[in-house]
Amino acid sequence: EWTGVEKNSNGTYTVVAGKADNDKKIYVMKDGERTSEVIGESLTEYSFHGEDGQAILGAVINPNDTSGIDFLNNEIIDIPYLNLAYYMKNATGGGKYDFKTRGIDEDLSEEKKNQYKYRGVLFQGVRGFSQGSAGGTTTFASARDIGNLGAGYVAGSNGMPWDVARLGFDGLETKQKYNSFNPIKWRSWEVEGQPTYRAERVGHNAGMRIFKQKLLLSAFRSFPNFIY
Repeated sequence: EWTGVEKNSNGTYTVVAGKADNDKKIYVMKDGERTSEVIGESLTEYSFHGEDGQAILGAVINPNDTSGIDFLNNEIIDIPYLNLAYYMKNATGGGKYDFKTRGIDEDLSEEKKNQYKYRGVLFQGVRGFSQGSAGGTTTFASARDIGNLGAGYVAGSNGMPWDVARLGFDGLETKQKYNSFNPIKWRSWEVEGQPTYRAERVGHNAGMRIFKQKLLLSAFRSFPNFIY
C-alpha cells in the first residue's frame, strides 16, 4: 500500500493519492507525481486506505502527534483488568476505547468525519511492538489502526487464539450493522474489512508474545530452587 502525500505549511501531510499493494512507504508527491522522498511507512497495507484499496484522500498525517502511542502505552498495555469483552463493549459509539472518534466534531460532514478517523499519528516506541522500534523506519498508523491494534493486543495478551478472537471481532461487526446483540435479528454474519483485520492482527501478534513471555516467567518462578 503506497500512500502519496503533500506537505502542509504546518509540518503535517495530507493524503492525496495511493493504492493498496505491497508497498507501505509514504511518498511525497509533486505536481501529481510520486517523488523519491519518503516520510516513513504505514503500519499496515491498509492504514490510509479503505476496504476498496483506495486512499482516503484528505486524511492528515501529523508526525508530531503521539496520542496513539500514549493511548496504547497508558490505557491498553499492562492494564490487568482489560479483557476483550470489556474492551469491545467500550470501543464503539464514542466509548473510551473508540480512539478514532476522540475529539471528533460531530458537526462535520460524513466525508470529513471519515478523514478524521483515518488521521495519521506517529507509531514509535509502543511497548511490546517491533514496528516503529528505535533505529528503525519511522512508522505512522491511522487512528482506526490504533483502536484495532488495542483490540487485537487485548485478545492476544489474554491468551485468546486468533481464530477465537476473530469470532468476537466479526460478531461485533455484525452487531454494529444490525444494531442488536440478538442473533435472531441478524440476517447475515458480517466479516470485518481489511483495514480493521490487518491492524487487529498486528496487535494480536504483539499481545500473544507478551502472553507467552508471562507463561515462561510464571513457569520459571514455580521453580524457586532452580540451579543454573
